[in-house]
Amino acid sequence: MRTVIGIGIEGEDQKHTWMEDADSCVAHNALECARAFYAYALQVFPSKKTVWLQAAYFEKNHGTRESLEAILQRAVAHCPKAQVLWLMGAKSKWLAGDVPAARSILALAFQANSNSEEIWLAAVKIENIEYERVRRLLAKAHSSAPTARVFVKLEEKFAQLTRARAILEKSCLKKPKNPNLWLESVHLQYRAGLKNFANSLMAKALQECPSSGILWSDAIFLEVRPQRKTRSVDALKKCEHDPCVLLAVAKLF
Repeated sequence: MRTVIGIGIEGEDQKHTWMEDADSCVAHNALECARAFYAYALQVFPSKKTVWLQAAYFEKNHGTRESLEAILQRAVAHCPKAQVLWLMGAKSKWLAGDVPAARSILALAFQANSNSEEIWLAAVKIENIEYERVRRLLAKAHSSAPTARVFVKLEEKFAQLTRARAILEKSCLKKPKNPNLWLESVHLQYRAGLKNFANSLMAKALQECPSSGILWSDAIFLEVRPQRKTRSVDALKKCEHDPCVLLAVAKLF
């Protein structure tokens, strides 16, 4: 395979062709052939995040934890800004019960992505019940990545639901017509198991931001399954060409 893999393929078609060939091999259960395609593609395109990601998902689904972690270790060396690769590596260690190793991976991830909301929140998550460590992490996160999700996790992590809700309500008043703040408010209620309150809040959000695709797409899946198609029709009427709405409608099918 290494001998013939590149024959007759133009340079601009190589990545796409090899990824399709790898998928075809997986479909036919020719797993070592698929692995060979990924290995060769990574030699030719060592800085392509998408190739590393597909190779990692292959190892996750068809390899071992060791093979997954080995390829992720190589991946972040070539693509240090690809947060998803760091997070996959940390999660693998965490699921295996190796919290110190997960911490080490995220510490390296911080060096390359110091303001990443996702990495900060992952660091908080792996600590589980280490509340003092969580408090210190969140305090640092506030200065490095002061996003709405980070502030909600300060409050929400310690069961301060009322205070978290109050902060978001105040934010919605100070920053009117901001769909992201409304969306986080809805998600906060949903995570707390208050589905009726989440639906009521979503109705208010859509009144204030009637053309927000991100809100309409989320509203579709807040509905019970039989009502989702009806809700999707409403969403398409309000924002027909919004990519979030189109993606949500596509998921229904």
